[in-house]
Amino acid sequence: MSRERPDHTLQPTALVAELYLRLAAAKLTGGWKDREHFYSFCARAMRWILTDQARARYRERRQVGRTLPYTGEVRWLGEREKDVFDLDQALSRLAEIDPRKVKIIELRIYLGCTSNETADVLHLSKATVDRDMRMACAWLCRELRPEEERLRESGER
Repeated sequence: MSRERPDHTLQPTALVAELYLRLAAAKLTGGWKDREHFYSFCARAMRWILTDQARARYRERRQVGRTLPYTGEVRWLGEREKDVFDLDQALSRLAEIDPRKVKIIELRIYLGCTSNETADVLHLSKATVDRDMRMACAWLCRELRPEEERLRESGER
């Protein structure tokens, strides 16, 4: 939240409260199998909360701004108005191809987990997490920034 705009409408306390409400509702409907399931649910819930909040803000102002909490791995993410929506759609497409990469992206971007924490939660090696993160970021860049990919390809030729 420290990287957010000063006028960001969703405060950290409200974000945590909303996540807690979703966690409580999920616990009532069956709970979690293990730590990985819990963290994956938290990351996905955070994705839903931030996407819903961005949609509401976009409807109100027709302007999204930067609403993703952790974008250190994908620095260009959040530069455009509709990045939050585009990312959500791209992650849904990526889930059809490689669900593990989506879990890694959700844990890293939405929950702010480090590579080591992500590896621990998903029972993977740090090297696998880092490799999957690089691949997922490249895939997202190709999906969300096709014009930049074309420029990069034409510049190499």
